[in-house]
Amino acid sequence: MNGDFIRSLTPPDAPKTLGVAPGASSLRAAVHDDTYVFARGALRLWRIAADGGAENLSVTTAGVAPIFLSPGGDVVFDSDNGYFRASKLGDGGAAVPFGPRAVSRAAEVSGGLVLLADAWSDTAQIPKTSTLYLEVWTGGTTLTLGTAPNLAAIAVDSRHVYALRIDGARSGVVRAKLPPDNDGVVEDVVLDPALVGPVSTGVRSIAVDDTHVYWSRPSATPGGYVDVVKRSKCGGALTGLCSAALSATPMAITRSGRCGRPNASR
Repeated sequence: MNGDFIRSLTPPDAPKTLGVAPGASSLRAAVHDDTYVFARGALRLWRIAADGGAENLSVTTAGVAPIFLSPGGDVVFDSDNGYFRASKLGDGGAAVPFGPRAVSRAAEVSGGLVLLADAWSDTAQIPKTSTLYLEVWTGGTTLTLGTAPNLAAIAVDSRHVYALRIDGARSGVVRAKLPPDNDGVVEDVVLDPALVGPVSTGVRSIAVDDTHVYWSRPSATPGGYVDVVKRSKCGGALTGLCSAALSATPMAITRSGRCGRPNASR
């Protein structure tokens, strides 16, 4: 098959091929609604119908991060040093900027996206003041949630945005409050100097559930491994979960199910 393809699976049926993005499309991220799957290739955004067939939405995209669907009918994606939005109707309209420039990470919350600008880069190794923003889905309304040195990854729950800070002995997990409680403060959750090490920013990942924060960090195991650890949002010791071989593909940590005390998300 010449090109990447999207498949759906409804057990116990066999996987169904929905559509093919022709050529060396290198599909990297996908999101769907009730009618279409929207997939981002190396250079283009594709719309794939549930009954088959792929359409080029004629939108240039050069990013690798997850893409999002806004309630207003736009596909939101990263490309060229920032996030953009384009109509999912494929009406030929140009993509327009979504939020500030220099944004490389995003996480969905009620009403919009939390965006991380000026993130830490292991390649450049240049200290930066990173900024956390909230951009509403309609665009044009940007709230600064807080700033901190060298943030590398973000995750959100109902009350906070959590981030990894790569800053020598002060490395660790930090967080800022989401509206309506946001006060502009980025506070320490736990220090973890082991976050500093020879590993790409894409492999430093963070996730949260109702009770815990999970993140990956360079491992002391020789041969290019990362460790996945967790800690309760309420404090306590770090718990190691596993070690994994580092590959060229960035690792993501998915959310776990609900566990522990139901009110431990403060």
